[in-house]
Amino acid sequence: MNNKKIYYILILTVIILGSMFYFYVKPNIADNYATKAVKIYIENKDKAEDKTDQYLAALSYVEAANKWGENSSSLDILKGQLLIGLGRYDEAISHLEILKQKDPSSVMAVDELVKEILYSHEIS
Repeated sequence: MNNKKIYYILILTVIILGSMFYFYVKPNIADNYATKAVKIYIENKDKAEDKTDQYLAALSYVEAANKWGENSSSLDILKGQLLIGLGRYDEAISHLEILKQKDPSSVMAVDELVKEILYSHEIS
């Protein structure tokens, strides 16, 4: 085989491996992070004790999922819920308002969370 053929085979291999990573590995990594965040939230949302450590861990998984390409409205809503749970109300409202602009179909869910935030402020 001459060097030119080896070069083309090498380039083709890199393209195939890159495509496999982009279309298979990368989404699976993002999905794994998102799943971990959801699991932590569900397991802890109704517990009476302090959830700060668990919610911070879940928030880091949400952010990791976003970095790996998971950009769903559901994940953004979860991030808003986690911020509310952490008492970071201003950040939650800001995040949720951006979500409403990005995904108009999420307006009802976002408005409910904003009401929850405002209600929490009235109680405290």
